Amino acid sequence: LFDSVDRVRAAVAALQPALDACPGVVVVATGREPVGFPGEDVRLLPPLDPSAAAALFADASGGGAADLGPVGGVPLGIMLFAAAWRAGVDLARAASDGVGSAVQASSARLPEEARQVLARLSVFRDPFDPTAAAMVAASPGGILDLLARENLLQIHGSTRSLHPAIRAFAAERLRGPE
Repeated sequence: LFDSVDRVRAAVAALQPALDACPGVVVVATGREPVGFPGEDVRLLPPLDPSAAAALFADASGGGAADLGPVGGVPLGIMLFAAAWRAGVDLARAASDGVGSAVQASSARLPEEARQVLARLSVFRDPFDPTAAAMVAASPGGILDLLARENLLQIHGSTRSLHPAIRAFAAERLRGPE
């Protein structure tokens, strides 16, 4: 089991010869991007439901409770909130700083066209269908797939949506510099 493989990508890649020699070994890895192993099975995880999010926060914060609205059910945001709560930091600021930094880092890895599409998608307050997304984004579906792989676009059956923190970041980019 490897968590946050994005931080240790070279070390994980060094496992490939061992995996080739041991075909029965299964590796479970979490990360923002696929590792790239042959036969890799990528699973995009939806946000946690409210009760699971509250339980994760309570566990990570040592028994605390908080309004998790700004981070939704995103485990990274919940863990950042819990760390801030333990440190006595204002949670509204933690949401802005921590999740915003994570969204900015994800956005920075995208090609410019994908960043522009993400900004245009911020006009949707509610879930939207792929046809509406294609019309507003003025972009081929491949960009939407890229945004989903980067966990910037959530897929719920036949609808798509942006997490509120991602939407706020993207809307700011759409507005441009003041």
